[in-house]
Amino acid sequence: MIIGAVNTIILYPLVFNVNPEYLGLIQILIAYSIIFSTLTNLSLPSIIIKYFPFLKQKGQLFFFSCILSFIGFLVFCLFFYFLLNDVLISSVDNKLLENYSYYIVLLVFFISFSDVLNAFSRSHLDSSTPIFLNEVFLKVYSLITLIMYWKGYMNLDLFLKVYFFAYLFKFLILLLIQLRHKRLYFEFKASELDIKSMLTFGAFVILGSTSALLISKIDMLMLASYVNLEGVAYYTVAFYIGNAIMIPARSINSISSPLVAQAWKDNDLELISSIYYKSSINQLILGGGFFLCIWLNIDDIMLLLNSFSPKFSGGKYVVFFIAISRLTSLISGVNSAIVINSKYYKFDLLSNIPFLIFIVITNHLLIPIYGINGAAFATFLSTFLFIIIKLVFVYIKFKIHPFSINTFKTIALFILIYLIMNAIHFNINLYFDIVLKSALLALTLVPLVYIMKLSDDINKLILIVFRKIKLFL
Repeated sequence: MIIGAVNTIILYPLVFNVNPEYLGLIQILIAYSIIFSTLTNLSLPSIIIKYFPFLKQKGQLFFFSCILSFIGFLVFCLFFYFLLNDVLISSVDNKLLENYSYYIVLLVFFISFSDVLNAFSRSHLDSSTPIFLNEVFLKVYSLITLIMYWKGYMNLDLFLKVYFFAYLFKFLILLLIQLRHKRLYFEFKASELDIKSMLTFGAFVILGSTSALLISKIDMLMLASYVNLEGVAYYTVAFYIGNAIMIPARSINSISSPLVAQAWKDNDLELISSIYYKSSINQLILGGGFFLCIWLNIDDIMLLLNSFSPKFSGGKYVVFFIAISRLTSLISGVNSAIVINSKYYKFDLLSNIPFLIFIVITNHLLIPIYGINGAAFATFLSTFLFIIIKLVFVYIKFKIHPFSINTFKTIALFILIYLIMNAIHFNINLYFDIVLKSALLALTLVPLVYIMKLSDDINKLILIVFRKIKLFL
């Protein structure tokens, strides 16, 4: 998170101060690539995680995954060459995108196949490897690349080549790690695979997951069309700050999804309910702590951005709406994993499509009036309604929910801490003020969470950290 913050809050405004549209270009290329890679891999990550516990011959699943991935990628290449490229260029109407749109094809290949390898890694209950590569490796690589470009060692063409080469590196590292642990091997047959069932499941999941991904990316894509690539750049910086509270959830969801799939195989609803509750309360505490840290320091953060580049400092309420929408998602726990891995997986599609339409309409109405703030508010509205519908559905079908009295105690604690600490101002120095207020928050929040016993898992984590600090001292 610290590395990502340095990249987004400091380096991006410094490096792209003169040409913010370059940052907008990078974000649009990555956004399109992620969306198209989800279509290209034909929902294989979800298929792998759902069916992995049922198969004894794992090599058949890997063989099937490779064949299906290549077919999906070849179809995408043809579609991109004959139609898609021209549509993208005309929708944004920017020469930069026209010149560099071919990067989308390369990125789609590496992201798509990396997602398949991620799924195999997670199915073997190794979520730390893909998380490390996504959250640490890519950010460190970006940090080094940005500094080299800032110092004038590369022009834009070379910078983009080196910057996007990270996705090739990530794919190769992930592949080598899986091979080293002997998790990947071919069995050139499919006798154990229920291909019809897999493809039926995949067809619904791919539509549902693509809709969900579009919901998360449509604000950025519509900003590029309604405003310009500069608007995307300013939105990106504010979006990252608000989205940072999702970092703990990525780790929890990565390991929870295969556990939920295994629990459905064993028809263990009690375990699913336990995972549901634990994921919710743990994500609420960790994500809520991050949210407090961000929002208590938001004015100083905006002033800090203004000191680097005034152009990037106007996204205070983008941060708020994005952070609140992510906090709503955190409270819902592994809701999506429960639905997707159950017999009601079709609901994922049925619930996503109307909300995709809803967010397109709200962005269409709000962006022309409120710009980047309108895009963020549209994201919040759609996320909130989307989560409520899914929570109600899971409760009706399975009679489980992720809430307890500790959920409401946690929310009350966060509100109380915010009201007290928001009145505290140090006025020493921007950097010192942020560090001091964050430290004071940690020294207040951590003991209270422990004393109130809001989460057994968080209490164990606090004890582990405390013991390690004690041994170090």
